[in-house]
Amino acid sequence: MRSPRAALAWHLCWGIVVHMAGAHKDHCVHVHPRPDEVIHGVHIEPAHVMRRRSADQQLRVKLSYDRSVFRLSKEKFDLINNTVLPQAVQYWEKALRVRRVENVIRLNRKCLDNKVFYKKGDPLPYCKSECENVTMCGEVAVPTDHLQACRVCNWLGRDCHVAEEATGPGLTGADFVFYISALETDRCHRGMTVAYAAHCQQEAALDRPIAGHANLCPSSISTKQQELQTLISTVKHEMLHALGFSVSLYAFFRDKEGNPLTERGETGKPLLNPASQFLHPDKVLEYLKQILAGKSLQARQWSDKIIKTFQRPGWLTAEGNVTRTVQMVVTPRVVEEVRRHFDCPELEGAELEDQGEEGTALTHWEKRLFENEAMTGTHTQNPVYSRLTLALMEDTGWYLPNYEMAQPLRWGRGLGCQFAMNSCKHWMDMRAARNESPHPFCNKVKRDPLETECTEDRNSVALCNLVQYQDRLPARYQNFDSVPQVPSSRTGYYGGSVILADYCPYIQEFTWKSNNVIVRGSHCSFSENNPDEDRNFALEEYAASSRCFEHTRLWEERTCHKVRQWQHWGSGCYRHTCLAGRVHVTVANHTYTCFHEGQEIDISLLSNSWLHVGAIRCPRCSQICPDMECKPDRPVPETVRYYADSLRCGAGALAAPAAAPALLAAAWSLALSANETSGGAAPSEGSGWPPEQAPESLQSLEPLLARRWATDGPQTTGGHGTFRPPGPANQQFQPLQPTDQPPQQTEQQTEQQTEQHFQSQEPTDQSPEQQFQSLEPTEQSLGQTGHNYQLLQPADDQFQPLKQADLQFRPLKQGDQFQSLEPTDYPLQALDQAEHPYQFQTTGDAGFQFHPLELTDQYLAATSSGMFQPLPTAPETFQPPATGGDSLN
Repeated sequence: MRSPRAALAWHLCWGIVVHMAGAHKDHCVHVHPRPDEVIHGVHIEPAHVMRRRSADQQLRVKLSYDRSVFRLSKEKFDLINNTVLPQAVQYWEKALRVRRVENVIRLNRKCLDNKVFYKKGDPLPYCKSECENVTMCGEVAVPTDHLQACRVCNWLGRDCHVAEEATGPGLTGADFVFYISALETDRCHRGMTVAYAAHCQQEAALDRPIAGHANLCPSSISTKQQELQTLISTVKHEMLHALGFSVSLYAFFRDKEGNPLTERGETGKPLLNPASQFLHPDKVLEYLKQILAGKSLQARQWSDKIIKTFQRPGWLTAEGNVTRTVQMVVTPRVVEEVRRHFDCPELEGAELEDQGEEGTALTHWEKRLFENEAMTGTHTQNPVYSRLTLALMEDTGWYLPNYEMAQPLRWGRGLGCQFAMNSCKHWMDMRAARNESPHPFCNKVKRDPLETECTEDRNSVALCNLVQYQDRLPARYQNFDSVPQVPSSRTGYYGGSVILADYCPYIQEFTWKSNNVIVRGSHCSFSENNPDEDRNFALEEYAASSRCFEHTRLWEERTCHKVRQWQHWGSGCYRHTCLAGRVHVTVANHTYTCFHEGQEIDISLLSNSWLHVGAIRCPRCSQICPDMECKPDRPVPETVRYYADSLRCGAGALAAPAAAPALLAAAWSLALSANETSGGAAPSEGSGWPPEQAPESLQSLEPLLARRWATDGPQTTGGHGTFRPPGPANQQFQPLQPTDQPPQQTEQQTEQQTEQHFQSQEPTDQSPEQQFQSLEPTEQSLGQTGHNYQLLQPADDQFQPLKQADLQFRPLKQGDQFQSLEPTDYPLQALDQAEHPYQFQTTGDAGFQFHPLELTDQYLAATSSGMFQPLPTAPETFQPPATGGDSLN
């Protein structure tokens, strides 16, 4: 199997290249063994005994390592030995059952020139003249412990005897043995091949393969986490070629009773026939050249009960209708599964690949029809082993699959006979006539700016792989009458980048590479694919619970001084949950609920010192949450408000666009009443605060509600230091940009603000730094501009409820601002005027101490002397804000 990393370079952005796997000649070349390389007739138990048994034994696979495996680097050896091979073997052991084998398996020795005798009444073979010194299975020498003794006869078939070599102990507790090597062979350098495998010996009773080899190419083994699943799938793919999915084994398939589906010759084996008769016409000449060069790769002829040829006379291309010849697997279970998958009762069978080299054609499913099925000729994205592949293994007559191990194949599911029995051009033209999407195909040429989409299963961000080729495509693969923004004279040069898919373009997962090294992929579930923070313009998050969501417009990033628009857009990965019949998508730790398919959710959130502005489209609930009973679509309730940030930059503010209705969670959003006291005479000393001038500078922090006050500073003798809300330019918590500066202050203000920051101190944290600290793990601080505090990044950090013993405030000086904090362990809800009010308490030269009020106490106002006096009327209680967001209104 060739590496998914070998790919077509697409686009250079930030010095990184976008690659699509499976392009051009990047496909699996399963070189099936020549007939003279396979040893037949390994005796385990008599045929009549094996046929009577049902397939109730879970397949047992034993691995035997060649010495080359131990020469791998420690990192690669640990990956192969501890993860890749165990998971691949475990999958097939769980997926397949076989007829129980009770005896020890001893493999046959290779005979010189493959000349074998059988004596009457003796099921074991004898070599003519001599056995070969070494019995090979692929590149691996089979250990003598696994072999029968050498049995030989003379050239007349007489003087038969057992050579001096003792019979080995054999293999116990196994139904199949895999000989694993790690050699950098010539085949490893054909298209960055990762691994290849084939069988080498078959048992006598039912012809089931019982031994095979797999070579892992050391230079192509990737230890990157995001490539692990594809590597495991590649090894599983190659193992299955050795277990049964191979052009060299089709002729040995049997029915449920163990009877051969293909007639046998005098030797008891199917007749030999060049595989060229099944090749695509373009490949026949190449095959004939191999024959003349003595490199014929023959296969045994199978019957039309297994694979049958069909004609498709109305195959639509850009140059009109042509006749297409297809080879289809027509065994019973395969036909049943493929008809169910496409919802096409007249489909004759499952189409096999007709392109690629001989090891690709006929030994894989047709890529156009089964795109991400793992047994197609190339892994392009999210490979799955479907019910179709397990059905083929059942139709070998050797296995009974556990269909619970099948993975869902969504490509083409339920699209009917028009999809399954026609060209992709026919399908795209039909959909266009109905004003419908060409899905699962596409027609967008990959060009700047990138416009990404989502794969069918929403597991990946993807691109349409429609590209321009250097040469005009063959007529039967020209799938477009016209291509948007492409001159008509050049249309014939455009096709999908995956040749095995008949050049049909479709939405495909991709990777980003730099200097031919993978930087990250586009699969949503791998955290390794998260973009760098400074390039995460759409606030994506790649995680186990993430899925792909479409964008509805270009994303922007804003500060008070800059606006930049990202040209590459279209889709992104975000965490999601399926709860209470709805899809919920999380963006930058804020959760938004989808109420109907196609709903547009506006996003305006602060992150990494930028305001990110964009929008996400809600998918169909049943598509992204198939295991949940989805509620019917409905309009967004009028009471729902979605969280949104905005920029407040003084007179030159760059405000975010109006957000969609916001969802109010249990915690209240930030709000501040800004009714500022102005004009009129100040109240006389001792007269108290008039009710209409009571402080109204209220705010709610999620989930902590707090009251912020400020003083105007001392007045003339006999006057008051009146309390007021902050000025209009300072009525919001917002992130400070790196270039932001505090507003200019008068000399008097500067003097008043000296050492006027709040200091929150844990018992062990006696830092002299004078910043008010958030208790969240990021411990963001409050910076001070004028007399107001601003919440620094990240914008959604919360102030936790404080315990009285946890934090203390330093002594305050006149002119300080303060927040009221609950001295208990629960969040402040709308404070009752008689509960938990606060006062300044003088403590001599130390200044004023922040202290909870007794129930009989009153709020205090500052006097010109800096002292505080009771107010006749307590300030208003806290009220829930009317709107969401962090604006202080």
